[in-house]
Amino acid sequence: MKEDKASSTAYTVVQGILHTKNNPQLSHLIEEETINSYTKILSSTFEGLKRLEELHSPIKNKKLPFLEWLLMPGITLNYVLRKKFIEENVLNAIKNDTTQIINIGAGFDTLAWRLSLQFPSLNFIEIDHPATNQEKTKAINKTSTISSNLYFIPADLSKISLEKALKGCQGFQKKQKTLYICEGVLMYLDEIHVIGLFDSLRNLTGKDSLFIFSCIEPKESDKNNIRTLLYTYLKFKNERYLWYIRDTQIASFIKKNNYTLIDMADSESYRKNYLPSTYNGTLHKGEYVVVAKVD
Repeated sequence: MKEDKASSTAYTVVQGILHTKNNPQLSHLIEEETINSYTKILSSTFEGLKRLEELHSPIKNKKLPFLEWLLMPGITLNYVLRKKFIEENVLNAIKNDTTQIINIGAGFDTLAWRLSLQFPSLNFIEIDHPATNQEKTKAINKTSTISSNLYFIPADLSKISLEKALKGCQGFQKKQKTLYICEGVLMYLDEIHVIGLFDSLRNLTGKDSLFIFSCIEPKESDKNNIRTLLYTYLKFKNERYLWYIRDTQIASFIKKNNYTLIDMADSESYRKNYLPSTYNGTLHKGEYVVVAKVD
């Protein structure tokens, strides 16, 4: 991504979620409050308004499913299902005395914003690239007030360590029971940095900290339905996926890094838990959302 521009992926994810809301079979998956929060964010920038216009244009709206079929079949619905699974686990953690939620590479996700209003005694922190962070906070301030228990840290984690970024935040509480989220990020890191992140989280808040993250199957895996064209597109954008892991290796990888596997979601568990039996659309395959706990 460009240094002075918010992540285009952040816009694409939100646009995909709003597009999914228009499907009568799927609209139950997204709360109206969530839709309103995403719409507010998109409405505050030129790029966001352009994305909203595409959703309301009969011609431009057809571009989204076509691009999805061309690159990553089922990905827009996957954004919704992934976030639903994550939110359920965050709420469950809060019920079990987690008092600090930290979202690493949050993009335009609104979970921390929404929950900070619902749970004023809890601590919420987001860390993201400065340009994305700036556009998001500007959007929230246009229509709302950022609550005193919600902290935004503008940080390029390719240039500053997570420990340094968090320790420079007055809201970060090392002794609180903490849940970390890292959604749609780890595939862009090499394995050394992925392992380093696991180490950092364990060192920051210690035993019983929770870590929710997404990861993907290798591109040659038959469990992955990403098109070859996507990898060409990423190369053109000077981006690429660096870390892959097979589903059969996840538990051992986590154990090796001194975590315990708590839960894992994939396309089949999404279908079983969230989708009507009559739904026959394509689901994105080869991505997993993992819940792990520090030993």
